[in-house]
Amino acid sequence: MREAIRGLAARLAAEEHAAELLLKQLIDNPARVALSNLAARRKFLTAGVTRKLLQAAGEACDREPLEALTFADVAIEVAEQLTGYPAAVIHELRAHAWKERANALAALGRYDASLDALDHAEREFRKTPGAPLGDAIVQHARAIVHYYRGNYEAAVALLNQSAAMYASLGETGRCMRVRHLLANALIYQGDVRGAQVVYEELLAWGEAVNDLAWVARESDTLGRCAYELGDLSSAVLYYHRSARLFRELDMDAEALKPEWGLALVVLASGKPDDALVSLFNLRQNFRQRGMLSDEALVCLDMIDALHALGRDVEIAAVASEIIESFTRSGMLTSALTAFGYLKKAAARGAATPRIIQYVRQFLSILQHEPALLFRPPDENF
Repeated sequence: MREAIRGLAARLAAEEHAAELLLKQLIDNPARVALSNLAARRKFLTAGVTRKLLQAAGEACDREPLEALTFADVAIEVAEQLTGYPAAVIHELRAHAWKERANALAALGRYDASLDALDHAEREFRKTPGAPLGDAIVQHARAIVHYYRGNYEAAVALLNQSAAMYASLGETGRCMRVRHLLANALIYQGDVRGAQVVYEELLAWGEAVNDLAWVARESDTLGRCAYELGDLSSAVLYYHRSARLFRELDMDAEALKPEWGLALVVLASGKPDDALVSLFNLRQNFRQRGMLSDEALVCLDMIDALHALGRDVEIAAVASEIIESFTRSGMLTSALTAFGYLKKAAARGAATPRIIQYVRQFLSILQHEPALLFRPPDENF
C-alpha cells in the first residue's frame, strides 16, 4: 500500500512538471486553450494538466474572471475524460474544477449558475470520502455567492457552518479567512459591534502567529469599526498601524485602504480642506494603478468634502472626470450612468449628501453585480 501511494505521488509530481511544459504557451493565451480541444488529445488527459488548469483559473479569477471561467471549463472537460487513476483522485479533481467554475461565475455576477456549479462540486466531493474538506469548501463558496448577492443572513449562516467545519479539521487559516468574511457580512447588516468582536479575535490570532499581513488587514478593519462607531481617536491609531505595516511589507496598494480611512477621519473631524488634499492624492494613486472602482468611490468622498466647503460648482467637474476615465478605459458599465446622474444633479444644485450616498451605495453593489442597472431615486427621495 505504501509503495502504491509513493508511486502515485511520484507519478502526479512528474505529470505536473510535464503539464508545465505542455501548457506554457496556452496558459498565456486563454482563447487558444478554449479552441485547442484538449479533452480530445490524449497527451493532455492527465491529472497534472487538470491541476495546472485549476491553478490558472484560481490565479485569474480576481484579475480576469472570463479567463478563469475558460480555464475551469477546460479543466472540467479534461477531468471528465480521465482514466487510470484511483476514483478518489478523479472525483476530487472534478470537484475542484466545478468549484473554480463557480468562483469565476460568482466574480462575473452570474450567481444562479455559480450555485449550480457548486451543486456539481458537492456531488463530486461526496464521492471522495478521503477529502473531508469538500463540504466546508462548498459551503464557504456558497456563502461568498450569497454575500455578493447581498443576502447577508444566508451568508452568515453558511459562514458559521464552514468555519465550524474548518475548525474541527484543524484548518485554522481557512477558518480565520471565513471569520473575516463573516465580520464583513455583519458590517453590511449594520452590526458594527458584532463585527468588531470578530475582527479583534482575528487581530489577536494574527499577532499570536506573527502574521504581519493579517495584523495589518485586521487593524484596517478595526479602524473602520472605530470610525463607524464615532471613536475617531481609536480609528486613527488602527489606521496608522495598518498603513505602516502594509508599507513595511511592500504592500503599497493595500496601504491605500487605511490611508483612505485616515482621510475620512479628517473629513469627519470637520477639516474638509485637509481631507480633500489627501483624497485627491489617493485618487491619483488609484488611477495610476488602474483601480478605477476605488477611484470612483474616493471621488464620491471628494464630492462630500466639496459639498461641505460649499464648492458645489466643482462637483459636476469631478463627475465628468470619472465618466471620462471610465470611458477611456473601456469600462462601459452602469457606473457611467450613475455619475452622469450625479453630474446633472450637481448642475442644478441638487447634489445633496443623500444623493451622493445613493450613488456610493450603488457603486459598492456594482462591484459584485457588474450587470446591475442604475435607477435614479424617485422624486420623493
